[in-house]
Amino acid sequence: MFRSAFSYYFIDIPILLPYYRELNQYIENIFVDIKEMQFHCPQCGRLLWKHGKYERNAVTGQLTVILIWIFRLYCPECKKTFSLIPSFLKPRYSILMSVFEEIIFSKVILHKTYVEITQTFSERILGGISLKTLYRYIKKIRKACKEIVVPLESFLCSYLPEKQIHTLTVMNDDPDDYIKRIYTLSTYYGLVFEKYLKIQYLTPYSYFSDLNARVTKAFVL
Repeated sequence: MFRSAFSYYFIDIPILLPYYRELNQYIENIFVDIKEMQFHCPQCGRLLWKHGKYERNAVTGQLTVILIWIFRLYCPECKKTFSLIPSFLKPRYSILMSVFEEIIFSKVILHKTYVEITQTFSERILGGISLKTLYRYIKKIRKACKEIVVPLESFLCSYLPEKQIHTLTVMNDDPDDYIKRIYTLSTYYGLVFEKYLKIQYLTPYSYFSDLNARVTKAFVL
């Protein structure tokens, strides 16, 4: 049965490609890199098969839309399909992560109102962004960051003892405190992530792989 590319957004299980933080980097390298990449099923651990590709829009913050290829994988054991989502995109969203990061920064750090943010980014994004979407996204980010901040601190203290990272023990009533803490920890996490980047592919059930999935979830909901 024929399926449109749009249907893959809701059928495939997303797997994040951490190598690509920039759109141009992905476009220039993915067709060569994908030949050497291997991925394991996050559910059973079996090596995944390459399973074609589909086109997807990437909406930038400069009133442009760029068409890119998303590669698919298949698990012969679980009979499930997966989409390899570059880390500059959010699963099931077309707007670049860099734009969403700007939105979070505007709300949490610059303390702009929802209306101000909507007006600003509607001038930069084709189709605009609604208040409802903005409310929903910020709410999910707050919840996800609250859940991940303690295990992330513990993980970083274990892998970077020389940095003497202090845990966050006192929280105010401000729900954005958790997001601010994640911002603070992100630099340290980047150091560990670069050093142990291959772990999640060599040992799919490692603690690092599990934590990376949880940290990723905090920013891709």
